Amino acid sequence: DKISWWERRNIAGRDTREFNYTITNVTAGRPDLVSFELYGTTEYEWIVLQYNNIIDITEEFVYGKVLRLPSKTFVTTNIINKPAGSFAG
Repeated sequence: DKISWWERRNIAGRDTREFNYTITNVTAGRPDLVSFELYGTTEYEWIVLQYNNIIDITEEFVYGKVLRLPSKTFVTTNIINKPAGSFAG
C-alpha cells in the first residue's frame, strides 16, 4: 500500500554547502551505503533519497547518477535535531 521508508518530510531550505555525489557501481541501489559513507550511519538513507526526490531505488538510484546532498552539519542541525513540529508533512 505504501513504501515503508517513505514518510515524506519537507526539508526546510537547501544547504548552501550541498555537494555532488556520483553513484558508483558499489553504491548503485544502496542508499544505505551512501549514507554510511557520508554521514557515518545507514539511518540517514531516507535523507539521501528524499533530498533527491528518489522513490524507486531500482530505477533512480543507478550507477553514474549525480546526487545533490546536504553537508553533515546541515543534516545534524537542520534535519535530525529539529523538533518534530518543524517539518511540514
